[in-house]
Order: sequence, then C-alpha cells, then structure tokens
Amino acid sequence: MADDRRLQREAAAWLARLQAPDGERDRARFEAWRNADPAHSAAFARVERHWQDSTIMARSGLRYGAPLTRPWWHVGASTPARLAFGSAAAMALVVAAWSISDAPRVVGPERVASAVGQLRNIRLPDGSRVTLDTDSTLAIRYSAQVRQLVLEQGRARFTVAHDPRRPFIVAAGAMTVVAHGTVFDVDTRASGAGVTLIQGIVEVIARSAKSPEQRVRLTAGKQVTATADMTRLSAPRTVPAGATGWTSGMLGFDSAPLDRVVAEANSYTSTKLVLADPMLARLRVTGAFPADKPEDLAASLARMFGLRVETRADGAILLLPTGGTSRASQGG
Repeated sequence: MADDRRLQREAAAWLARLQAPDGERDRARFEAWRNADPAHSAAFARVERHWQDSTIMARSGLRYGAPLTRPWWHVGASTPARLAFGSAAAMALVVAAWSISDAPRVVGPERVASAVGQLRNIRLPDGSRVTLDTDSTLAIRYSAQVRQLVLEQGRARFTVAHDPRRPFIVAAGAMTVVAHGTVFDVDTRASGAGVTLIQGIVEVIARSAKSPEQRVRLTAGKQVTATADMTRLSAPRTVPAGATGWTSGMLGFDSAPLDRVVAEANSYTSTKLVLADPMLARLRVTGAFPADKPEDLAASLARMFGLRVETRADGAILLLPTGGTSRASQGG
C-alpha cells in the first residue's frame, strides 16, 4: 500500500509537470521514468484518468504550476516558495481527484460515428487512438479494469496505448480482439468480420453457438477473417499489398474481384459505380485508387479491362463490357 501511494504521488507530480506550458521540456525524463517499470506506467494512466474526469482540475488555474527543473520530490529548501506551492497544489488536486473515487467506475458507453466518405480520428481517454473509416460506428466503454470497444459497423484502426493492467478489447459481432500495445484494423460487414495486425501481437477469439470457441494468436503482417455466423475463423494469412493504406484515403487491392472493389468504392461516395453485366464481377483488380474519386476509378477500370463507361441520369456510373473484356481478366 505504501508503494502504491508513493507511485501515486510520483505519477501525479509528473502529470502536473507535463501540464505546465513548458512541460514538454521534461518529456524525455518523464518517458524514462514511465518506461522504467510497468507499475509506473499503470500508476500514471490511473492518475491521468482521474485528472481528465475531475471537474475540479478542469477549472483550476493551479494545474499550470511554475516551471520545474526537477520532479517535485527533489525540490529542496532553496527552491522558491511559489514553485513548490504551484507544483504541490497541482499534485494535490490530482491526488484529490484520485481519492474521490477509489471504487472502480465505468465510463460510457459513448458512441462515435463517421459520415459517408469521412475518415474520423478519435483520441481515447488513455491516449489510444482510433481512426474510423467511412460510415462506421464505435461504442466505447472504459472502466478501471478493462478498455472495451464495440465496432458496430464499418472499419476502424486502433493504435493502443500500453497498459499491462487493463486489456484493450474490441468486439465485432461475436468476434473479439484482445490487445495491449498494438496497431490493428478491425472491419465488420454482412459477410463477416476481419482483423489485420500492423504492429504487435493480438489474440482473436470467435464464438458461435454452432461450433466450439476458436482462438488465433495473430502476429504483425497477418490477418484473419470470420464468417458472419462465426462458425469458421480462417488461418492467419499475409496482409495483401495496399490493404492498410485506407487511413490515407487510398483504396488498395491485390487481385481483388471487381464486385468487391466497386462495393468498397461505393461506401465512400454518393456517386455509385454499377456493373452492368454480372460477368464483370469475376475480373481481378490490383492497384491503389483515391477513395473519393469514383470517376477516376471508373476510368482506370475501363483502361484495365477495355470497358465502356456511361453516366446514368441519376448520376451513377455504369461499367459495361466490350468485345475485348473477357480476354483481360486481370488488371493492374
């Protein structure tokens, strides 16, 4: 208990220091302290949560104490009184915010969403970040024990802040991803759900009433998919080229069927691409295209496969076969 109190006070002092206008000067020393022991990181995360939740701290001018050259526990008798008071008062308010609720609290759930064609960046309470793809909805619930998120529709990228005491859990239907400090994508659609791991390690769990629970440990550069009923979780496979570029506004495909390319492009804009002949769906596309320029994508596909392009009265762009279409089944 004494050690917990000591870490609590140290973490509070660091937070007070970093909140000062010149706090970034001590960022490197703070990071060295936080990384020296997982307990330091956990203590700082807890204090930071209470800081953010405290209306006392939000309204207090004391959170910006006078400049510190050393953490408060090294302040000596020669330090000006106003300096010691400024940092100690800010630290005391943080500790007070901590002490007000020692019992576990649940925040949320809060729902965030992106509009059609929008990429939305969200910073979570623990410093983790989420990028929502077009027309996506995410529910967020944080507690003292766990960080829980539910991707209700669409796709999202999660950049997870390390916190060994609180797992970061993302659910998409009956599929669950358990992470600590990683970067990964989750997407959910009518046909199922998928996980693409960019950095770190995660565990993917699929649950179904029709089959035993399935677990896959995923490593960087791999992805898995699950059927809509969660009866089958695929074996890990290498992430296709271009699959992780969507956060930059580019759609990347590696030998993807044309109907999937059209469906993904249509999710970003009100101008829809339409395959006038179902046989075109089996054409395979490799390449990267801007998500918000359907006219450019239609022109590129026309060049790849020798298609004709027509615009309907409602603004939809038709892709029609020509005599040479069947001879060019691969484009890129």
